[in-house]
Amino acid sequence: TVTVEPGPLDHVHLSADSATLAVGQSLRLSAIAEDVYGNVIPDARFIWRASAGDVADGGQFTAGTKAGVYEQGVWVEATSGQMTTKAAARVTVQPGPLDHVRSSSVSATLNIGESLKLSAVAEDAHGNPIPSSQLSYQASEEVGSITSDGLLCAGAKAGIFPEGAKITAQVGGSTVVASISVTVKPDPLDAVSITPIKTAAGDSQQISAIATDSHGNVLKDVQLTWTVLDVNAGAITPSGQLTAGEVAR
Repeated sequence: TVTVEPGPLDHVHLSADSATLAVGQSLRLSAIAEDVYGNVIPDARFIWRASAGDVADGGQFTAGTKAGVYEQGVWVEATSGQMTTKAAARVTVQPGPLDHVRSSSVSATLNIGESLKLSAVAEDAHGNPIPSSQLSYQASEEVGSITSDGLLCAGAKAGIFPEGAKITAQVGGSTVVASISVTVKPDPLDAVSITPIKTAAGDSQQISAIATDSHGNVLKDVQLTWTVLDVNAGAITPSGQLTAGEVAR
């Protein structure tokens, strides 16, 4: 009987030299140590390592949470006697399912007529961008207008709009929406209007006034100074309390 034993360790074969997996997906790998002639070395010992995720001692690989291409995503070292050799597999980790939209702005404050370029990225639950996503931009009519590529232009109505702009991301049948709070500031003071009153001679009445910009937006925190132009009309306090004169008109 003649027994031909394998020669010294020369190389190690992986069951796959490349793999494409989604985030968190698993793949069972195996390795074979051989001599220069391709004879299997049964007593070889294997140590598994991975940069693209985690790998168990038996070769069970699980992709990590960071998408990307890893040239040596998983590798195995084979040792027999004094010889050690290594084989690696290229791993591509793809993003997981659509989870959210990350917008360049969660809020915006604009003057009337001012523009702001919005941008967004559709991401999975681990923050990996999803290149295949389709983005669309919407703005409420009260806020103004927005172009298909995200250029927001404030309209003439001042105010705070909690969902003034929205960005919608779609991947396959999944859709998510991100809302942007938009504040449109009014223009400078343009006019002051006084509410007409009718009162009896000698009576007192509080007068109110409204300050607006050129678009009719009401301005707050405007300091008003009250003056009676016709002395026969009576007298008025700094806060606008009018005491009518005694001459009826």
